[in-house]
Amino acid sequence: AALRIRGRSDVTVENCYFESNNQYGVSWEADASPRFIGNRFEYNAFNGVLVFGNVTRAVTWPGLGPHRWAYHLTRGTISVDAGGHLTIKAGATFSVAPATGIRVRSGGTLAIRGAAGAKVRMTTNQLVPTPGQWREIEFEPGSIGWDEAAQSGSIVDHAELEYGGSQPGGTILVRSSSPRISNTVIRRSGKRGMTVTGPGANPLLVGNLFDDNTANPDGAGLFVGGTAAPDVRFNIFRANLEGVHVEGDAQPRIGPHNWFDYNQTFAVVTAAADTCVDATGNDWGGELGPRDPSATPDACGLGAHEGDGELVSDHVRGEPFEGRLIRPSLTGPR
Repeated sequence: AALRIRGRSDVTVENCYFESNNQYGVSWEADASPRFIGNRFEYNAFNGVLVFGNVTRAVTWPGLGPHRWAYHLTRGTISVDAGGHLTIKAGATFSVAPATGIRVRSGGTLAIRGAAGAKVRMTTNQLVPTPGQWREIEFEPGSIGWDEAAQSGSIVDHAELEYGGSQPGGTILVRSSSPRISNTVIRRSGKRGMTVTGPGANPLLVGNLFDDNTANPDGAGLFVGGTAAPDVRFNIFRANLEGVHVEGDAQPRIGPHNWFDYNQTFAVVTAAADTCVDATGNDWGGELGPRDPSATPDACGLGAHEGDGELVSDHVRGEPFEGRLIRPSLTGPR
C-alpha cells in the first residue's frame, strides 16, 4: 500500500488523494484506529483500505466515502479478542474474500452501527456474486452481549449482509451469546441466513429482513437450536427455503408482528416433538392465518388449522394471529 498504518496507531489522515497505486491506497492493522477524514481513492488496483489482524482494544473504523471505496478483507478473518471493541460506523463497505469474515471471541465486542440512509454493507469480492462466497460474522460463547439499559455491547444495526454464509452457521452465527441484531438485511446466504444456538443465547432480533436464503437443505432464514431463546419480532421472512427452523430444546419467542411471505416450504417448522414453539401475533400471508393440515394433536394441544397463509409444522402455536398487516403506500417524495 501507499500508506501503511501499523499496530495501535491513532494517526489522523485527512484530505489525502490516493491515486494509481499498484495494489491498495492504504492498509492498516486491525488494532489501528485512525481518524480518516475527507480522503479520496481513484485508479488504484483496489480502491479503499486493506485491513487485517486482531482487535485487542477499542477501535473505530469510519465510512470511507462512496460504497466503491471499501475495506478489503482478504488476509484472513478479523478477530475481536478479549478486551477488544470494534465499532464500525455508518456508510462503511466491506469487500470480503472467501474463507474470511469477523469473529468476536469471549470478552470481545462488535458494534456495527449503520444508519437508515447509510447502511454498513458486507458483500463478496468476487466478480460474479453467488451465495456463500465469504464466511460469516460469528459471536463466540462469552462475547459481550447487548445491554439495553446501558445501550452498549455487541450490536449489528442497519447493515446489509449479502453472499456470505459459506459455513453451516450461515451469515451470522450466534453461539451462547446475546447481541442485538436489528434493521439488518441478510440475503443470499450459502447456508442459513442466521443461526442462534447454545445455552444463554437470548439475542433480540428486531426489524430484520431474512430474504432469499434458499440453499437446500439448509436454507432457513433463521435456525434456532440447542437451548437458545431468541426474542424474534417485527422481522420479515421472505422467499427463504424455510422461514424459521427450530430444533432441540430451543424456546424462541417468534412474535409479535413478524411477516412470513413466499417461503418455499414452511414459515415455521420444529423438529422437537415435545416442545411447543410460541409464534402468536404474526402475519402469515393470509387472512385466515397459518396453514397446519395435520389433525394430530401436538405439544401445543392443537390439531389442524386450515388457514390460507403459509405452512407451519406441528408443535407451533400460530394462533391468535394478526391477519394481513397493512402494507405501506408511497404517494410521493418523503
